[in-house]
Amino acid sequence: MINEPKTLNENTQEILPKNPKLKKKAKIPFLKRICFSMLLLIIFQSSNEQILSRYQENQILQEKDFVRLYIQSKRPQIAPNELNRLVDTVINESQNLEFGNSLDTLTINKTSFLLAMIQTESQFKKTARSKKKAQGYMQLLQPTAAWMAEKNGIKFDAKKILEPEVNITIAVVYMNYLTKEMGNLEKATLAYNAGPAAVRKWGGVNSYWTTINEHYKAIETLKKTTRSKKTKLESMVALLD
Repeated sequence: MINEPKTLNENTQEILPKNPKLKKKAKIPFLKRICFSMLLLIIFQSSNEQILSRYQENQILQEKDFVRLYIQSKRPQIAPNELNRLVDTVINESQNLEFGNSLDTLTINKTSFLLAMIQTESQFKKTARSKKKAQGYMQLLQPTAAWMAEKNGIKFDAKKILEPEVNITIAVVYMNYLTKEMGNLEKATLAYNAGPAAVRKWGGVNSYWTTINEHYKAIETLKKTTRSKKTKLESMVALLD
């Protein structure tokens, strides 16, 4: 009997050994796929949070470095311990400033604004004292400081009014109070200098607001220039690596 030629499929089936591994793979159950996708999402979010956290830490360190250098440029003889405390207080307390929600204030850098105020008030001198007996970095009057401290549940010791953690902290609380009381940042700043009653009556000392703005703009310009140079230097170092 003549054997009929076998088809390609028949030949292939005879040549290839039977192997269970060649069977179609079973589909991954829907629930397992969902769990796996959720796990990947959690890992991705965690990674993003770590990157964001490191970025924010780096931004704070850059801000600290700038504040330190700026204060030193205005007061070269400042003691290291006083400088460290002043820098930390400015960084921490500036974030507690409340400027309101107007479009004009949303873009204001709080750290730069607080620096501009301290520079205007005392030139970063802890022992600065005015003819009206205002004291410290932010030129606080003792009765005002005691009133604000009591109103906000802050422990106040008149003997420590010159310390940055006391002087600047209470000054920021007072500025927030004035912003709400006066309705906007400009009037609040003028009231910080001349008092709320004086500002309501005759508008306050306009040159005070102007001076703070001049300092603020100079600080922001210097900050951008400093960071731009640093970024270029870092880029060059990266290329060398």
